Amino acid sequence: MDPGTNLKVVYQTAVAIKEIVEVVKANQQQCKRLSQRIDAITSAMKAIPAEELQRYERQKSLNNYRHCIEYCCQFVTQFQDKKSWFTKIFHKQNYREEFEELNLRLTQCATDLNLGINLKQIFDPELDVSDQATDLDDIKSKLDEVAELMIQKQDEQLRYIEGIEQDMEARFTSFKYQLELAIWKISDPQKAQKIVEEEHAFLHIPYYDLVLEECIGQGGFADVYRGKWLSRDHNVAIKVIRIQYIDERVKQDIVNEISIMHRVRHDHILNMFGACMEPDKYALIVEYMSLGSLYDVLRRQTPQFSWSDRCSIATQMVKGINYLHKLSKPIIHRDIKSLNILMTEHGKDFLVKVADFSLATIRHETSRQSSYAPSVATLLWKAPELFVMHGKHTTASDVYAIGVVLWELATGCEPYADMDVSMIYVCVSQGQRLAISSNVPSSFAELISKAWAHEPKKRPTCQELLNSIKEIAAELDTNNKPMAEPQEFAAPSTCKELGCKGRICAKCHKCRDWHFSGDQDQWNWVCNYMNWTMADETRWFTRDTVDCRAWELFTKRDGATCLDSIDPREDPSFFLHDHICLCEEH
Repeated sequence: MDPGTNLKVVYQTAVAIKEIVEVVKANQQQCKRLSQRIDAITSAMKAIPAEELQRYERQKSLNNYRHCIEYCCQFVTQFQDKKSWFTKIFHKQNYREEFEELNLRLTQCATDLNLGINLKQIFDPELDVSDQATDLDDIKSKLDEVAELMIQKQDEQLRYIEGIEQDMEARFTSFKYQLELAIWKISDPQKAQKIVEEEHAFLHIPYYDLVLEECIGQGGFADVYRGKWLSRDHNVAIKVIRIQYIDERVKQDIVNEISIMHRVRHDHILNMFGACMEPDKYALIVEYMSLGSLYDVLRRQTPQFSWSDRCSIATQMVKGINYLHKLSKPIIHRDIKSLNILMTEHGKDFLVKVADFSLATIRHETSRQSSYAPSVATLLWKAPELFVMHGKHTTASDVYAIGVVLWELATGCEPYADMDVSMIYVCVSQGQRLAISSNVPSSFAELISKAWAHEPKKRPTCQELLNSIKEIAAELDTNNKPMAEPQEFAAPSTCKELGCKGRICAKCHKCRDWHFSGDQDQWNWVCNYMNWTMADETRWFTRDTVDCRAWELFTKRDGATCLDSIDPREDPSFFLHDHICLCEEH
């Protein structure tokens, strides 16, 4: 472009910038200062002789200056656009760095043009600082206007999301608070440092970026909602903490607790995406588990668990807690209960994750500020050593709580149902424990008893629990193999004659004249006769959940030659040893 055309474009652009600056809706002072500096430089250019403009160096400098002020024109225009100026201000406020960069470029262009003007006076840094403060004060005066416009824009963009129109006042407050926070970071160095430290602790998610869709639970310290994280288009669980106000000391403790949760990552620890920390709005944003808590699943009685499922759930739960206990700085959960064991479907299986560890301060503040009393008290899972004053949480007290959860998993029942608090205190303190149903495999029952042992030192570690659960799962898998089809009978001459004179099994050479008419679970229970307790023997002789005594489930096959009968007065284990084939094929 020839020098004459270049100059013409420069003059036109300078005039355009001056006109735009008159109608900008934000950062007026910095825009005006930018325009004045461009006018000063452009006016001085009129004194350059025509022949001087023909020199290559001058043409190059003039061309650079034209490009610079064209960019300046584009830059100030964004503060004029009625549809977007407020979004610019919300996200970047007074654009200090951008204006500084533009002023630096103008200074360099003016220097290259060698116009003989006082650049130090024109580009006085003190003027810039004053302009920035003036524009920031102007933004402060428009907090409500910007927040209202941001809500309108959000509603337009996300109108397809159900519930986005709700909670308008809370979203307005959130937009306003986040803009105030950004202004503090610019204007108050002391506050800025504290805000930055908090932001580095975990991801801060503003309340306006969340939609609460459905209340799915009420825990000890929070109301839990299924919801959406808008900016990530992600379904989440939002735990709105029941706190109205926290002072700075308590806030720092809560930030530290949330920071620990946010850093922990494990397959069986509930992922925490971030938290909302705004006045009157404190919430944890975590991954959504579609089945809810183990407590809820057991109350609904759907889905039904096989013993394989129970072992898998127990394994995943203990793996998560074991991970916490084995960290370089071990974390004691302090609130293990079936309500904090969350589940979702994972193909044909279940995925289990442990939630809500390391939240002592949040729980304390919630109980202090809220009158809400959870329907299920943490007391039910509390170890006896914690009942005394200054009782200290340990990995052993966590294991005790695991024992109660394992009992729930095994029985499907609610612990201490219909017992009042004082009675629970007395019973647990004296070493009494929940009764374990006779249909719970003895090895699993023994594991529960070890986990909730009265003496903390006698309880296994989580690693030991995992090893035991693995062995139990293998044992139950063996016992659950389906009974084989009846085998051919062996000829009497092929083995030692039975004392009962019954027909001999070709596989195990025991009496096969008896037929078991019960189901697979009942057969598994019978097969565990060597581990029977007194209660199990009672089940053998008396009516249980089935409408008959267990011994009545055995009948003679057609053509039986066995001379013995099943007499309930006899020792059942003797009968099973000598008469029923218990090999794996049967």
